[in-house]
Amino acid sequence: MSKAGEDGHKEGSMKKTLGQLVRALLGWQLHLRIIISLALFSWVIILGHREGVFNKLNELPINVLLMCVCAYCLLQALSAFNWWVIIRATGMFISPLDAIVAFFIGMFFNLFLPGIVGGDMVRAYVASRQSGQPLSRIMGTVYAQRAVGFTSMILVGCVAALWLSRAAQKFVLATLIAFLMLLIIATAAIATLLLWRGSENIWRSRLARFGEGALLFLTQPKHAAICFGIAITYHLCLDAMLLALGWATGMRMGYASYVAMISSLTAISSLPIAIHGLGLREITATHLWVMLGATKDAAILWSLLWRVIAWLTALLGGLLHLAVATGIWRLCGDGIKAMQRTDITNGGELQCRCKR
Repeated sequence: MSKAGEDGHKEGSMKKTLGQLVRALLGWQLHLRIIISLALFSWVIILGHREGVFNKLNELPINVLLMCVCAYCLLQALSAFNWWVIIRATGMFISPLDAIVAFFIGMFFNLFLPGIVGGDMVRAYVASRQSGQPLSRIMGTVYAQRAVGFTSMILVGCVAALWLSRAAQKFVLATLIAFLMLLIIATAAIATLLLWRGSENIWRSRLARFGEGALLFLTQPKHAAICFGIAITYHLCLDAMLLALGWATGMRMGYASYVAMISSLTAISSLPIAIHGLGLREITATHLWVMLGATKDAAILWSLLWRVIAWLTALLGGLLHLAVATGIWRLCGDGIKAMQRTDITNGGELQCRCKR
């Protein structure tokens, strides 16, 4: 074997070993997060049992819970529509319905099927497969939708924090500003990927497409304004929904308190410590609400109900995933398109007869 061949073989072996090491580390990291999540959530359940939380479920108005589930489903559809607006602003085409389906499937994977490949990656893959658009660019739009939502949440949370007590205000503002700094740093790093546009290297080209998907919508001020407007509306409506849930559990705080608390809790639950903040969000919520004068049992019940509402909504994504995986969704889409073509044909024949 020549020296060049030996060097190539060694390089290939090193890449293979490095890939195996990365996969092993990611696997251990996932297992550790699952263990931490289960431990934290188990502690929340035990704490709730001690506080008599589950005895209060009989007193909870079932109509309020059903209303919150329906509202949460609609809000997730609104967030999916915002993602579709970003996709269209980057020059790619995907139907709004396909975007909503992909969004809910990604939500299902995020909450019920944690893995090395997260729900956002699954969402981008489903959307890319249905639309035929590049996966790397679709993945960039997923980051853009997340970033727009996070920025809007931080802004409304910081404004609402002005009405909190000094101790709670200090915690909320410190948390939100820290996450805003991280978001700015991440977005600035992604912006540098655009320097690789036109590169012949396949990985640099993919990273450049990711950067395009993440940032190109900002070049259209109208679309950007619509995206931020939808994101702010989403968060304000989510806060109103969780306020209604809180009042049903006995936490009769003002709307500003809920806006500030939900913003900080959402930020904290995004930390890569637990799976979707499982247990971490509930423990933090209990601590913060007690700081504002709520009872511990009401705070635990509120946080657990928020979790259950998210789970029930994500089950819709599981049903949609089953429909897509079995081909039922494609058959329904083909049937609708056939009906539309039939209507167009019949309409054209009717016009011809009228002219005659």
